[in-house]
Amino acid sequence: LADLSLQVLCVAMDFDPAVNRRAVPESADDEQPAPPAVEYTNAFRDSLKAVEKHNELDLMFSGFVRMLSTRYQALNTFLPSSKRSVECHQEVLVLLWHLVTVNPGFLKRAAACNSNKLLVPILYLLDASRTRQSLELGLLHMCSFILLVMS
Repeated sequence: LADLSLQVLCVAMDFDPAVNRRAVPESADDEQPAPPAVEYTNAFRDSLKAVEKHNELDLMFSGFVRMLSTRYQALNTFLPSSKRSVECHQEVLVLLWHLVTVNPGFLKRAAACNSNKLLVPILYLLDASRTRQSLELGLLHMCSFILLVMS
């Protein structure tokens, strides 16, 4: 359920209404005025851009850290299979990429907080994708893009 929800959020964030706008057919009649152009916006992107409260940014930061850190915490335990990892880490990285590029306040807040909590899972995923380059090339690129923006 979380995987599907994250995929829907990523698709909603990628939607560009300017590309999907229908062309208005030009009328042969010059007497009728053309209908006014309607400006469409992506409400999901706008709402993500509008988040400014520190407690909301901290909640998103801790959620990203919790979701991304399950991957390496599940593999580095004393008891095998004592922790489960979520398999939707790629979708979480795409959503983090959108948040970092759209909302500069989140980037400032992440730098003010302990940013190592977010960097350690990203670096772990980057190293894990390096060993299986042909399978997870997109993960390698997404991790490096996020690290470049956060630097």
